Amino acid sequence: MYKKIIAFALFLSVISFFTAFYNDYNSNLYYVLSFFNYSIAGWIDVGWIEARTLRLFFNFLLFVGVIAYYFSKGKETRLLRFSFATLFVQLCFGVVVQFIFILNRFEGIEVKSYAGIAISYVITFFVLYVLYKSIKFMSEQQSLDFETVDYTESTEVYYFKTGNWERLLHFIIDNLIFLLIGYQLFMGILSFEFVNSYFGIVRGDHADRFFLLIVFPVFSFVYYYIFEKLFSATPGKFLTQSRLVNSEGLVPANSNVLLRTLCRNIPFDGVSFLFNASWHDNLSNTEVFKEKKSEISGAYYFLIIPIFGILLFLVKAIEGYLHTTNI
Repeated sequence: MYKKIIAFALFLSVISFFTAFYNDYNSNLYYVLSFFNYSIAGWIDVGWIEARTLRLFFNFLLFVGVIAYYFSKGKETRLLRFSFATLFVQLCFGVVVQFIFILNRFEGIEVKSYAGIAISYVITFFVLYVLYKSIKFMSEQQSLDFETVDYTESTEVYYFKTGNWERLLHFIIDNLIFLLIGYQLFMGILSFEFVNSYFGIVRGDHADRFFLLIVFPVFSFVYYYIFEKLFSATPGKFLTQSRLVNSEGLVPANSNVLLRTLCRNIPFDGVSFLFNASWHDNLSNTEVFKEKKSEISGAYYFLIIPIFGILLFLVKAIEGYLHTTNI
């Protein structure tokens, strides 16, 4: 499984990098590669950040993650699990948006396009399956960090709780991810004519607000529930090597995860741990414990941003030179 994960991650990363610069959209090569062109960011700019820059940054994270995974012989998984997890949720909601798109354009779709749609779905579900199995495999290779204390007649095992600053990092990262993906989802759904007509009672400036009130809370609920039910962690927790458990350090029951997710709707719950309250933990009888630290210090990952900035500058400079010289 170790070698398969490396080959799979490298394949996705290389294909995505190549299609970012290969812009012959009408060629057969681009048509084939487009079936494997997956990224956390879609084709919509977010503020002043170009969609292409977001895609390149995500692919860079994926590439760095698989390199770290390879050279650590499978011990360094945090960045690769993070990349796989964000891609997993992107594809899950992407399948939904694509299905709505097909329903919206069902009568206008040409017969020859059905084959491409079918192939796209088969490949997407296959990639989702491989992502799921890969994340589960890498997570199972990790164990919780603990210490044992010997008493006269017994031995107690104590797990290390994740610190407040790390949990704040979870909160920030997870919110950025589901806001980014949710924004893409929101804009995609809003572009469908039948959606606008169905919610025709809400017009003008209030339409966007109406969708925001519906899409983002639902997306947030599904986001947290899926990740903590399937993997006992969110992408943010993967980065800090943290795991959701019950009070005994075991995988929590489905009812606990569901209650935990519902409790996130309590106002200010997301930062309640900063005041030693942690409502969604206490009310659902769950904890967030640390996994054993990997060999690579997390501080080195902060170098990713300046390194990517330099690479992006070089890419822009080369493209500008080629454009001015008409090469």
